[in-house]
Amino acid sequence: MKIRLALVYRGVGLLLATLALISNMIVPNLKFILSRFMYYTIQSNILAFVLFALLFFRSVYEFGKKGHEGRTDFFTGFQFICVINLLLTFCVYWMILLPDKFTMGYGSVTLSFRNLSVHLIVPLLCLIDYFAFSNPGKLKYRSIWGALIYPTFYIILVAIMARSGFVFRLSKKDGQPVRYPYSFLDFDRYGKNVFLSIAILALLILIFAHILYGIDYRRTKRTNHTKQTN
Repeated sequence: MKIRLALVYRGVGLLLATLALISNMIVPNLKFILSRFMYYTIQSNILAFVLFALLFFRSVYEFGKKGHEGRTDFFTGFQFICVINLLLTFCVYWMILLPDKFTMGYGSVTLSFRNLSVHLIVPLLCLIDYFAFSNPGKLKYRSIWGALIYPTFYIILVAIMARSGFVFRLSKKDGQPVRYPYSFLDFDRYGKNVFLSIAILALLILIFAHILYGIDYRRTKRTNHTKQTN
């Protein structure tokens, strides 16, 4: 029964992740704009799309092979890393960017599907899937440090693009080119203070990762205790 529920849930998750990306990466005139792809929000949601695609089609295979006896936990380490990265998207947007009236350049309304899908719906769907369908005891501690790999890659990519002359938009305040997607990464305006922002984000990632790892550890102990008493 659990595998069937996982199939339906992951099918819905894959559909919503797809719609979220389409609505954010293709503007109303159906034109694809590269700058959309350079936002961490979009890239983390691409990770979510890949995750749901892997989970859905692996679940289909498992159900076809074993029926109702099929398992639902796959790609645990990768799923853990995706969840952490999406939690970062969730928290940074609602705690930092939204109060600063941040948009990705298309004037998105806060309560629109376009905005909520990538900053709320998809991150929560991934988190729920992790707790609902992954089995405890398979997560390795090294996955905690693995959660830092993609954000590190992203920061390096943004720095390279900025130094190459890529411009996201013109500042509404002074009309100057903005070469960084987020103010807390804007080396042009804040200089070395950006490194403090990066350190805080890295710490936040590690906190999230340790919390989820701790929950997995407690779930593992509870599961083992239940098996011993039965």
